[in-house]
Amino acid sequence: VVLCDRGILDSKAYVDEEVWDEMMETNDWHLSQIRDKRYDLVIHLVTAAIGAVPFYTTANNSARTESLEQAAALDDKLKLAWLGASNVRVVDNLPGHQFQQKIDRAIAIICKLVGIPGPSGTRRYFLVSLDIDHEKKRKRMIQEGHTPGEQAEELGEPDNKQDNTVDDEFDRLGVQFEKFTLEYTFLADSTKRVQRRGKKDAAYLYHYVERTHVVDDQSGTRQRVERRHKITAREYAVLRGQRHKGSEVLVKTRRVFLWKNHYFEYDCINAPARHKRLQLLAVEVDDPASRVQFPPFLKFISEVTGDRSYYSEFLCKQPVYEESGSSEEGSADSEAADANAAPGSGTGSTLGVDFKAAAAARRVQQPH
Repeated sequence: VVLCDRGILDSKAYVDEEVWDEMMETNDWHLSQIRDKRYDLVIHLVTAAIGAVPFYTTANNSARTESLEQAAALDDKLKLAWLGASNVRVVDNLPGHQFQQKIDRAIAIICKLVGIPGPSGTRRYFLVSLDIDHEKKRKRMIQEGHTPGEQAEELGEPDNKQDNTVDDEFDRLGVQFEKFTLEYTFLADSTKRVQRRGKKDAAYLYHYVERTHVVDDQSGTRQRVERRHKITAREYAVLRGQRHKGSEVLVKTRRVFLWKNHYFEYDCINAPARHKRLQLLAVEVDDPASRVQFPPFLKFISEVTGDRSYYSEFLCKQPVYEESGSSEEGSADSEAADANAAPGSGTGSTLGVDFKAAAAARRVQQPH
């Protein structure tokens, strides 16, 4: 495991867009090359200037000259520079926590990535829908006496020329996001899958993923971990041909964005067709009992953390039919998902983890 104190994209936060584009062109760099293929994990440690102001100082680092306001602004730029990376975690400053606890949280994230026991946060999942009915909200706010400024702050300024699509809503509300497609194919052993991530106009990233459980020697707790390896397009094609007979390919559009120092993953299912209206929001938190602050443009429906019917492997399952054509009770997991699939019917630093040095020695284990 190679830990990098800084990553290439950190530079983007310190220069204007024109200089960054010129640097990319001069070096013949492509975003997928310097971001997705180079780093397996990005951990952003939020500056003490946000949430731990008494501990922010320039006295112990001659290279740090930013004021509190400048440090906070730079931290936001750094987070946005890495928006869209394949695996991003934000470690913020929790009330009452010391710096060592912040480091421990970062170490726990790395442990989870490499598949070894360690303290870890909780990944929570929510069933949501995009709330685009702003005019009703605006009328309610007017009735409640809210000023136009307060209305604009909560709802954003409307643009009737735009269609009420997901992308339009994000753009209209000024929420920066990255969008890409994910395809999951579960193999004969359903604990293993291959996945493709990317955009049509950019290079795809391919992974072989194996889900397993490990036991922490100290606590004795059993933890579910995923070990993932980068593979080539050719390896992906070969393994994809070994798809589980009772499973379909899961295709989803993922939009990632930052909100209140949390990195959210917003998935809209495209296939299988029976789940096409399903929308899931995922976020990783340190305290499973903590209250998640939802973005105002997403409507909360219910929390589905731990509900197996929303696991990817269950969403991929083909419905089981009797000869008469009626659905068997044995497909309860898929049915449970279907029933909920149609809602309404210092300065911040970035820590990269690079497995490139070990890639040459890696062998992809093909399931039997």
